[in-house]
Amino acid sequence: LIEARDTLRLLYSGRAYRKVTMRDVVDRIIKPVCKESKKCYALNKNPDGLKVSAFVTHSWDENFHTFVESIESVFETTMQKPNLWICAFALFQGNADEIK
Repeated sequence: LIEARDTLRLLYSGRAYRKVTMRDVVDRIIKPVCKESKKCYALNKNPDGLKVSAFVTHSWDENFHTFVESIESVFETTMQKPNLWICAFALFQGNADEIK
């Protein structure tokens, strides 16, 4: 999640980043990784998988910046970084034509 946020900050400057939706994240970051690796984004980053600490859902058209801030806010007092199951990251993204 944080890596995706940092990548988006490089791709979109200032105010443009604050307008990015989860749909944009999937199109710009997640789908290309899925297509190249033939794996979901999460398994590409963690090939052995991780034990999940929390399930997080999202809206496709929600503001990604706000999504990340809300997650950081919820977990800011935890001693250990949580392993989150976020469907956009954990499920393979792309249709058959997009992943060929």
